[in-house]
Amino acid sequence: DGEGNSLWRDARRLRALLSDLCPNDNRREINLLIAAVEENIPTDLTNSSQSSPKDMLLDRLAKRLEEDRGVTSEAARWAVGTWALALGVISPSDSAKFHHPVEAKIERSFPPAPQPGSVQQSGSPWPMFHGDAQRTGRGIGRGAVGRLKWRFETGDRVCSSPAIGADGTIYVGSWDYNLYALDGRAGQLKWRFKTGNRVYSSPAVGADGTIYVGSWDYNLYALDGRAGQLKWKYPTGNWVYSSSAAIGADGTVYVGSWDHNLYAIK
Repeated sequence: DGEGNSLWRDARRLRALLSDLCPNDNRREINLLIAAVEENIPTDLTNSSQSSPKDMLLDRLAKRLEEDRGVTSEAARWAVGTWALALGVISPSDSAKFHHPVEAKIERSFPPAPQPGSVQQSGSPWPMFHGDAQRTGRGIGRGAVGRLKWRFETGDRVCSSPAIGADGTIYVGSWDYNLYALDGRAGQLKWRFKTGNRVYSSPAVGADGTIYVGSWDYNLYALDGRAGQLKWKYPTGNWVYSSSAAIGADGTVYVGSWDHNLYAIK
C-alpha cells in the first residue's frame, strides 16, 4: 500500500520497524540496510533505467556505499543486493550473484523455557509473542507436519503473530481493525472485537485469560478471552505499532507506543 511503498524512504521509521521485527543478533544487517537508505541506494535502484546492466548498477552502488560508509565490500554488496531484491530490481535467481554473507556463523544460545506461572496463562502453549515472557521463541510438541488443517480469512492483512490460550483458542489481529478469537481445532470464529484502526501488534494472554492487544488507534485494549468483551482500554499518544504487551508477575502490563513512551498499566 502507500505507506509500505514510502516506508523505505524514512530511515528512522524503517529502523524502528526492523528493530521490532528482527532479533537482536541482526543489528549489523539492520545498520547496513539503514546506511543504504541514508545513501539513497533504494532511490537510485528504483530510478535506474531498465536498459542499464544490473550487475554494473549494483556494483557501482555497492562501491559507493563501501567508500562513503567505510564498510567492507562484502557487506556493501549484501546491502545493495538485498534492497535490489526487495524492490524487484533483481529476481531471486539473480540474487546469488550479489549476496554475500555478512558474518560468519553466529553462535546462539537459548535460556531454558520458563514454566507457566503468574505471568502467563497456565496451560497455554503460546500465550504471547515469541511464546513466553522471556521471548525465547521455544515451543513444545511435535510441531507442524505441513498439512493444512484449516484457514480463516480476515478482511485485510494479518501481520500480527497469534497467541494461543490454554483451551486452544487462537487470538490474532488483522489490518481490518479486528482482533479474532478462533477455535484452534476447526478454525471457526468464536468472536471478534473491532478496534479503531489496524491491529499489527501481537496479542498476549494474561494469567486470568485476559487478552491484551494494541492498535494503531493509539489504544491498548484488555478483553475478556471467553466472550471478547471490553474490560478496559488505555490511550497512548500514538500507534501501539508492533509492541506486544509484556505482563509482570504482579499483573502490571507493559507496552510501548510510537509516542516515544513505555507504559506500565496496572
